[in-house]
Amino acid sequence: MKKLNKISVLPLLALFAACGDDSSSARPSSVSSVDDLPQCTELNDGEFRFVEDKGETYACSQGFWVSENELELKVKSSSSRIYSSSNIMNGNSSSAKYSSSQNSSSSAKSSSSVKSSSSMSSSSEEFIPGKVIKGAYYGMPFGSGDPVIEVLALNDKLEYVDSTAVYKGYVDINTGAFVVRGLPEDISLAEMRVEGNLSGKGYESNYQTDTAFADLKSVDSLYVNSGMVMLAKRIKYLVQKQGLSFADAKHQAESELQKAFFVEDKFYDLEKINMLMDSTDGGLWASAISSYKGRVGKYFAAESYVKNGKAEIAYDTLAMNIINDLFGNPYSYFGNIYNKSSWFCKKGMRDRLTMVADSITGRGTCTKERQNESFIMADTSFSKRLMKCDAGAWREFNTLEKDTYLWENPCKVGTMKQTEQENAYNRRIYYCNDKKEWISAMELSTDIPKDAYLNPNINYGTMTDERDGKTYKTIKIGDKTWMAQNLDFRGYKDQSLADEKLMSNVDKGRVCYEKKQVYCDLCGSMYSWSATMNISKQVMNDTATVEGLIQEHHQGVCPDGWHIPSYEEFKNILADELNLESDKAGKYLKSMAGWRTVLSDTVGFAALPCGRYWYASNISNYASEDFAYDTYYYAYDGVTQVRVRFASKSEAYITLDKPRYWHSTGSPYPDYHSYIRCVKND
Repeated sequence: MKKLNKISVLPLLALFAACGDDSSSARPSSVSSVDDLPQCTELNDGEFRFVEDKGETYACSQGFWVSENELELKVKSSSSRIYSSSNIMNGNSSSAKYSSSQNSSSSAKSSSSVKSSSSMSSSSEEFIPGKVIKGAYYGMPFGSGDPVIEVLALNDKLEYVDSTAVYKGYVDINTGAFVVRGLPEDISLAEMRVEGNLSGKGYESNYQTDTAFADLKSVDSLYVNSGMVMLAKRIKYLVQKQGLSFADAKHQAESELQKAFFVEDKFYDLEKINMLMDSTDGGLWASAISSYKGRVGKYFAAESYVKNGKAEIAYDTLAMNIINDLFGNPYSYFGNIYNKSSWFCKKGMRDRLTMVADSITGRGTCTKERQNESFIMADTSFSKRLMKCDAGAWREFNTLEKDTYLWENPCKVGTMKQTEQENAYNRRIYYCNDKKEWISAMELSTDIPKDAYLNPNINYGTMTDERDGKTYKTIKIGDKTWMAQNLDFRGYKDQSLADEKLMSNVDKGRVCYEKKQVYCDLCGSMYSWSATMNISKQVMNDTATVEGLIQEHHQGVCPDGWHIPSYEEFKNILADELNLESDKAGKYLKSMAGWRTVLSDTVGFAALPCGRYWYASNISNYASEDFAYDTYYYAYDGVTQVRVRFASKSEAYITLDKPRYWHSTGSPYPDYHSYIRCVKND
């Protein structure tokens, strides 16, 4: 069984290659059944065969045999040929020219008796009098319904011979194929209008029309494409204002269009180019140019658009209009040439189209001498688009370059700066590194020192841990002084002063994220519960002993004069200072940068998303996890362990988790390693 299903493709690239003679006196070669159809290949694409047991014609299109009844017009004489009865009776010049066609149509059947081609047999269709034009339209991506193609005869001045004589057909929405029947046999110049709804089914109608000119003399198949539409105004101008013949005007307009696109491989007669199947340079260029139709084609009727092979913009009103329109939606016109996966790459097309962009925008060519030079594609009416000359090609600014374009460059080392969007959710934040370059601070990074994450609007204090000489920023919250940075005690600088019990617990229960010191430098150390409380694991199994060891201000691993925070002390920050529930307070305690959004850090606590170290049941081993997403702090409530979690899933979310058996070796919680913020013993 041969392939008979219809291919659905994007309307812009849809193709139905309709060739051959379909006059009223000849039928395509026939086969008995669809099983007798030859293989549909590129070699016989566009071939027609009449299938006898189906009583209808099939066409070879893109590797598939498709029923012509599915593709061609649902013709009714009342819609496909519309005549003014008064003109016919009065015998005016336009109707007289086509008297033979009109007489035959009027004598054959009245408009009320002509059936739609979808309901007519193939043999009936063959006897519809007049010329038949078949082909394909690939232009606007119609969303629903049956796009209509209308043909009107024109004289040498591209004026309507008879504006009431309209020959109408339908464009298949999936393949772009169309058939128009009943045209005058001697029709030559014609206007072809394609109208359809760009909106999909169920959406508000958005009807648009494409108009193109063609010479239908001795032609029975052609393509209507965006390139032809782009040339229409220009051709009409050259014929009506410059006095050129249609053939000369069409040739000149096509030449000008090619010059504007820096095309070296000349091609003409866009209506003959199968843009999907033609892999020659001309076919590829025709496809590329057609994709640029839009606003460029809208203005192409200007008298002088191209001079010396370049688009003139300095003194040309048309070109300035084009530029203004391009700025309105530049991605639609220049976006594809910067996409390395785009089909524009073929045959060096990107280089040529880049030349077009260079010329139209006025930015010139990106050369080695202009490396890192910037160019603003902007107009007062539209948003600016920033381009940079990089490695011999223009590229669009990345987000960082756009945000910092007007900032101090080179920047002042250590500066943290936000963009100015009114909505905090849309802001971004950057840091000036040692190279005096802006880098993103949206995600937590070891390339940014820990002090940079503090709130610059807060007046921090300092404290020094005499055991190792490390200094930490501190913050007063209510009547309590907290460390504003995570503890990172690893050992004594003077071993003769070392607390052996503490060091035994720390050595067994301290870890850096991913066991890399660079993370401890930024985030501090994570401690097991045993190391946090400075109580050995063996003792933790003795509940009575543990209860006697826990003090009101329990020092644990903290420096002298400081203690592990209690549950109430954490809770007081939320309730007393912020007057918020725990699930709403996170964004006021998290650092301004590092959480993938810009936060307020009202009290200056500056919690960083430094992750955790825990025993992961899914891998049956310890693992580092959640860096740049979550963070965990230890606190206690009597003899109960408390883990305070700042989660990225909600910028305001904090949990105060109390495991039931904090001291039991059967509980998973002693396997967690968390960060510590010590509180001063005031």
